Amino acid sequence: MTANTRNRESRRRMMVGRLLLMAVCFVGSIGGAQAWAEQAQTAEVVEHKASFRDLLEMEEQTVTVTLKTLEAAKRASIQPLPLYGGAQWAITSRWDDNHGGGLKIQKVLLDHGHSGTFFLNDPTHWRYTGIERLASGGTTVGSHSLTHPLLSYQNRNRMFEEVLGCRIVLEAAFDTLVNAYAFSHGNFTNSIEGADVQRDIGTLLARSGYLQVANHHFAENGAWPWGVAGLLPADGQPIDNQFADFLADEDLREDNPAITYSMHPWYDTPDEWTGFESDLDRYGRRPEWWYCNHNQYGAYRAQYRSAVEGKSEVDDRTVAFRFSWPTLVDLNDPIPLSFEIARVKPDEVTAVTSPGARVERVESSDGAVRFHLHHAGSIQLPVRIDHATSEDGKSAESAEFPSISGALECDGSRLALRLRNAGPEPIEVHRVTYRLPMRYRHGVVRRAGFRLAAGNEYADLVALEDRQDRRCRAGTYYFAAQVDFLLGGSPGRVYFTTRRAGSLDDASYPQRGFSVLGPIPRDQIDLASLPIASLGEQKWTSADGRKLTFDPVNQALAEPFNAEVIPILGRWENPNLKPCVYLLRSTVTSPEQRKVRCLHVSNTVTSIWLNGRAVDVDATLEAGENDLLLAYEPPFEHMYSPEHAGPMFRIVEVQSGKRLRDIRYQR
Repeated sequence: MTANTRNRESRRRMMVGRLLLMAVCFVGSIGGAQAWAEQAQTAEVVEHKASFRDLLEMEEQTVTVTLKTLEAAKRASIQPLPLYGGAQWAITSRWDDNHGGGLKIQKVLLDHGHSGTFFLNDPTHWRYTGIERLASGGTTVGSHSLTHPLLSYQNRNRMFEEVLGCRIVLEAAFDTLVNAYAFSHGNFTNSIEGADVQRDIGTLLARSGYLQVANHHFAENGAWPWGVAGLLPADGQPIDNQFADFLADEDLREDNPAITYSMHPWYDTPDEWTGFESDLDRYGRRPEWWYCNHNQYGAYRAQYRSAVEGKSEVDDRTVAFRFSWPTLVDLNDPIPLSFEIARVKPDEVTAVTSPGARVERVESSDGAVRFHLHHAGSIQLPVRIDHATSEDGKSAESAEFPSISGALECDGSRLALRLRNAGPEPIEVHRVTYRLPMRYRHGVVRRAGFRLAAGNEYADLVALEDRQDRRCRAGTYYFAAQVDFLLGGSPGRVYFTTRRAGSLDDASYPQRGFSVLGPIPRDQIDLASLPIASLGEQKWTSADGRKLTFDPVNQALAEPFNAEVIPILGRWENPNLKPCVYLLRSTVTSPEQRKVRCLHVSNTVTSIWLNGRAVDVDATLEAGENDLLLAYEPPFEHMYSPEHAGPMFRIVEVQSGKRLRDIRYQR
């Protein structure tokens, strides 16, 4: 077998494993499937989308068009265009993981008139040289998480560090700008929480400064009201049918007119490269389409979404269009916004102006009058970016900007920032942006700019307002202060970050309330015929001959995981796992008797006993203490699975399907 054949076979197994992983993510018990299938109430979606409004800073802008005659001014209509230059579709590409093949993908894309974004993990794990070139020549880098987790199975605080932390380290490593995200393993929901966790992930991405997600499915369930792109079949699969479906999809074109190639830069045979280049040529170099990267698309659509609500005013021979759009610092990409002056001829327009901003007139083959509006010249995006970690309130110096040092510290109720200018020149701070985890009600807090003179210090306090959702207290809190400034006339950015330990102090979540016995080799146990009373009394031994007893779940494994994951193995991957069974035991205390349903993934939690009786679908939870026993079988046949870490488990009220908040798990 040649090296290329082995590589293809390895990739085939990986793709099969990922498909199986996605199947496991979507398979639950009968009750779990029903609960997940239920769409969120409209009011919840409306409230969720409304929470995005304050996460971007808006600026007022006016465009004034002067026409030859009053009659022409009365006819004229100024309209922001859905896509750059008035294009019909945006065409881009998505390439995941820190893989050296990205450099050839980049060259091929650019040679064929395409662009795209390379979604990377923590750069300290790179094994390839030259990968920094991916953020040049028209392609960009985007975030793919720090450690490539199954994101929705982590606790909310770990999710936040994965997505914000990745943006920060990539911007600092490349001195580039990032506003686009792609999900590792394609995972953004889980078998228990469904739309709930999907919307929370949307909130965390927005708090982190993202505008674009490279997967159109993420917009489902009202989770993400901002930019997405239609995801074509991945890694050399046929794309023509899906491409045709997207082009015919009026909803996609109305909401997010973008299509993206995908997904891994690992073509390595002449036939594979020929097929890929043929796809690019078949859908390339069409003048009516915009070939862009994901960062450009996300920034453009963020401008368009707000500007489309602008209003026109006619005064003599002028038409003024007043609107708001996100500040350039929040867009994190310099792409201008395109406009069309409708119902007039080109020679009827004598001037187009906008205060402080450059207006670029655009020639159009169809005779339309169009122009690009750039942001005000007083605002500049950073050309150098650094990251300084501040632990225990100690001051950290920026390596990129030696004159700048700072400390970020949280005492639980307040976040404190101290900045010092140790250099000879003043620092013109444009804005300080605090980015806060889900525990706190306000996710983005901004401070207006100021001048920090040489040798001076700046101090600021941010009051932290708790949310009532206790699951957001699990894990370690991650905080960032994004400082954008001018130093010596050059724009820069420094992120100061810090952490604070959290604690899941709510026993209605199962994570800390179980003891575990195992692993029992699968051939040693017959769950169908063994009496329940004897399960805990058997003298089980492990495969290596050790005596097995019920022991508390290892809480060190629990730190990154969702509050409803009972951590057993504490990892997603399967390192030669053998068929085995774990027994998980808890005492569940309820204030009253009620009908309940246990939600879980049925092919890993294969048996449940409540008060000595096997549970099929529904069960009765008695008032007071209840004995709960689960049989958990890790999916040893899968390479990756969320259930390798440990089973997700929830007890819900039968009628409403809501999680019981007044029960207590105790090991």
